[in-house]
Amino acid sequence: MRICKYSVVVLFLALSCNLIDNCCAQSGTVKVFILAGQSNMEGKAKNTLLEHQAQDAKTKELFNHLRSNDEWVVRDDAFIKFLDRSGGLTIGYG
Repeated sequence: MRICKYSVVVLFLALSCNLIDNCCAQSGTVKVFILAGQSNMEGKAKNTLLEHQAQDAKTKELFNHLRSNDEWVVRDDAFIKFLDRSGGLTIGYG
């Protein structure tokens, strides 16, 4: 069973490399980020810490580029698909 799982991963990576190669030949550079981690990488971490840090006078400046009018920015140049949701990248998808 383990060999089967690894085979699927290797096949996926090989096909991804082929796709990336084709895209690069057409448009130049493509950036691919594979986010692999624990449950916090899926967005299951609580947003309360980020909210606090974004409003605290000591750390507020660090979050200015991520917020607009006291709301989290939704990126239009990075997209996410997670389970049944998809859209511009922002916090709280989990």
